[in-house]
Amino acid sequence: EKVMFEKVLVAFDIAHQEHGLKILKRGQELCNDGGELKIIYVGEEIPSYMDFAVPQDVIDEGVEDTRKRLKKIATDNDIHAEIVVKRGRPHVKILEYAEEAGIDLILTASHNPGIQDFLIGSTAARIVRHKK
Repeated sequence: EKVMFEKVLVAFDIAHQEHGLKILKRGQELCNDGGELKIIYVGEEIPSYMDFAVPQDVIDEGVEDTRKRLKKIATDNDIHAEIVVKRGRPHVKILEYAEEAGIDLILTASHNPGIQDFLIGSTAARIVRHKK
């Protein structure tokens, strides 16, 4: 029998959409009926020495633009999911959100899917190492 999960979180990297889309579809398959699928994207924080140069409204616009892009990707692929966009260190924000939201399963794509059994991306590796 297939294992299903109540709350699935897919960490999506817009820069690697083709891999992310496969993981997103897999996340939907692993969500049980009535389960919740959530897509999270974490953008790197703006370094403190650049804070003064980037107005908050520009940052907010970027977050909203990312949310819209993710929603379009999900909608275009018939995937129903809540979109979460955060700023900070990706593995830290993903794990914090997973804890807060009571996530049962975190999925993330490796940047090198051809050799994913041997090497996984740095964010994926950190998520695995730091998950409680």
